[in-house]
Amino acid sequence: MLFIAFRPQEKVTLGEEGEEEEEEEEEEEEEEEEEEEEEKEKEEEEEEEEEEEDQEEEEEEDQEEEQEIEKVVVDDKIREKKRKREKQKKLVMLSRTANYLNERVTLWWKMARRWSALAGSTNRKELCGQPCFTASGCASFWSLR
Repeated sequence: MLFIAFRPQEKVTLGEEGEEEEEEEEEEEEEEEEEEEEEKEKEEEEEEEEEEEDQEEEEEEDQEEEQEIEKVVVDDKIREKKRKREKQKKLVMLSRTANYLNERVTLWWKMARRWSALAGSTNRKELCGQPCFTASGCASFWSLR
């Protein structure tokens, strides 16, 4: 193996011109470092601003989605109320129709009983006790209509 020994070199003094150049170089290096630091700070600030903008955009999108969901929910509730009203209207109409038909059937049964009573009676008197005014039926029968 080969060993190489290094001797520390002696410092060389440059004089006044060399010192000025050295100071200028140091100042330039410091300025470059400051510029680099400023650039880094600017980049960091820009990144932070971009992140904040991204967060704001995400929040806006989230709010829009929530509003759309609320609209859908409200629309569904309105549709459900309309369906319930329509069902209620149909039930009311059906009950009215049923009541009307029930009244008609009851009336027809009453008329049928009276006609059968008239056909079977010899003195042409209704079960109600009133005399019949015509041969086709009694006055109380026609008043039921």
